[in-house]
Amino acid sequence: MTARPPRDQLRLAIDARRKELKCTCIDVDADSALPTGYFSKYLSGVRNLGPEALDKVLKALGVR
Repeated sequence: MTARPPRDQLRLAIDARRKELKCTCIDVDADSALPTGYFSKYLSGVRNLGPEALDKVLKALGVR
């Protein structure tokens, strides 16, 4: 079994936190002040989060 790259590990950890909070991707978009659909594209691997967007998402999910 091959280890996942750190980027994929981060994506999985962020999604696990979202599910733990029972938030939809649209909720995360709204709470992070991101354009609608941005977070779901991140989770699917179509987009990446830059430093500013990552900071907003982590704050919205209550991650320090």
